[in-house]
Amino acid sequence: MNETTKNVSMKKGRAALLLAVILALSLILINLLIEKLPYDAKNIDLTQNKIYSVTDATKRSVAKVDEAVSIYLVSVNGETALSDEGVHLHAFFSNAASVNKKISYSLVDPVKDPSWLEKYEFASEMSNLSVVVESQRRSYHIPYSELFSYYVDGVGKISESNAMYYYYYGYTPYYCFDGEAKLLEALTYVTDPDMAVVYALTGHSEPDLSSSAASMIKSAGISPKTLSLSSGASVPADCDLLIINAPQTDITAAEASLLCNYLARGGAILLTTTPEITSMPNLTTVTAYMAMYGVDGIVTEEDGTHYYNSSYPYYLAPIVGSHAVTASVSTALLPFAHGIEFAETLPAGTTVTPILTTSEAAYVIPLDATTPEKPEGAETKTFCVGAVSEISGGGRLIWIPCTNFFSDTADGMISGANSVLLASTVTWTCGAPATAPTANILPLVTETLTVNTATARLLSLMLTIIMPIAIVALGIFTSIRRKRR
Repeated sequence: MNETTKNVSMKKGRAALLLAVILALSLILINLLIEKLPYDAKNIDLTQNKIYSVTDATKRSVAKVDEAVSIYLVSVNGETALSDEGVHLHAFFSNAASVNKKISYSLVDPVKDPSWLEKYEFASEMSNLSVVVESQRRSYHIPYSELFSYYVDGVGKISESNAMYYYYYGYTPYYCFDGEAKLLEALTYVTDPDMAVVYALTGHSEPDLSSSAASMIKSAGISPKTLSLSSGASVPADCDLLIINAPQTDITAAEASLLCNYLARGGAILLTTTPEITSMPNLTTVTAYMAMYGVDGIVTEEDGTHYYNSSYPYYLAPIVGSHAVTASVSTALLPFAHGIEFAETLPAGTTVTPILTTSEAAYVIPLDATTPEKPEGAETKTFCVGAVSEISGGGRLIWIPCTNFFSDTADGMISGANSVLLASTVTWTCGAPATAPTANILPLVTETLTVNTATARLLSLMLTIIMPIAIVALGIFTSIRRKRR
């Protein structure tokens, strides 16, 4: 090789090296630029129903968020361990966050960062693929079970365990994604500047609210906090409603005083009680402050239109009275309720309104009765089994004298009517909550691609035999041609 040829070759080599470096740098720069693009610009949703995308209506709502909000997807062992539903959630919330620069999204691995869970009061409720939406004001938990659900036309949302039941009776449950509605609900909750605060009293073996009742409150954008008065601290000033759900033991005299003080300064209490109310003198002090008293025994009905069925005449279906609390309520179910009586002379400025009453054919059986039959000499009359008392200072006591009023069993027997009464009470005492924009559920059903046998065989022949042979033949031809040069 002469010097001229050598120089030309070196120049070509340097030019090729420079070009390779420029191309490599260009690719790095392009990757960095692409990384800055929104998630939906980097990942094209090619699914038939756009299951990973955010609808235009939801984008408009998300774009209106004007404060910093963080969205976290809980993923045990990180992104590589995501299931199909996890991949769906990862794509959806990434797309949602890309709509608004004030919203951030990230995966959180509780195995690597267990301390992350500890800062949330709902930590015990979270599981893999739970979603947390958080602002500087408050945080909101979306359980995985609320994001993916089964629906039946004309019925609504059903559990996975009930899906086979509906299949058996000729219905077609379909698997759906309800993420858009839940996201909008969460964003409304964490950004509402006037969010009501509800507390639930603890310390006296109070049962938990039913899941439907808790969901009803949550749908109003409120997550009840627990409150113990055993330390002697007053009811918090931010408490819009205090729920006392069927305490199994009496409160202390000190707690009774704190509750009366709370009512005196305009507080609101929703109280449910057991038929043993008369053995709780301290709790009776609170109801007496509002000019109401409990009656011994279990109220039982003889009128068949006002009890659940003939086997359970003490499962009352009371008459619903007129009041703001019952504006949205047409019926209710009260298992094992006791009666309420009012003070003969109401204090000045106090009003007491019956909201739930029995028929004129009701009577009382003792707590230790073995049958619901009317005891000899028992009086038959109308009983008040739900009332609202209001005092001049603004205090309000809503009293439902029923042990199981907020149980899942009772609520299920009456299609959630008891939870509706709870929601009405929350609205009356706390004001109407901010309403989240609505979004439709997304059926996760795609059409199956069907290929007939002849076409399948032809495609198989082309992909497994013809194309490989053609590629090998092209390689041999190219190699021979180069050697001849």
